[in-house]
Amino acid sequence: MKNCFDRTPHTMKDWLLLAAGAAAVFAAADWLPGVLRGAGAFLGLLAPFGWGLLLAYVLDIPTRFLRKSSLAAGAAGRWLSAMRCFSVRWRCWRRSSSRSSCRA
Repeated sequence: MKNCFDRTPHTMKDWLLLAAGAAAVFAAADWLPGVLRGAGAFLGLLAPFGWGLLLAYVLDIPTRFLRKSSLAAGAAGRWLSAMRCFSVRWRCWRRSSSRSSCRA
């Protein structure tokens, strides 16, 4: 079969198909700003999830180190870590007047 793009249009059908193809290209170009606006809105909805994944990836490195160092310290290291977290929470709770600003 001969490629349709290799020959010049001869019949009325060829000219109508050429006109319909050109109209389809111009219609697609006309719809492009709306499609891009919709795609931008959709990506705007997904942006917080992307930032969350990036933050989780960045914070994974120090937390992996802290987990390994606290496990290497044994039970005493885990106990000290738990007490440090409790003292920070206690100080925050004690300073607040409404007792509701330090929720975890």
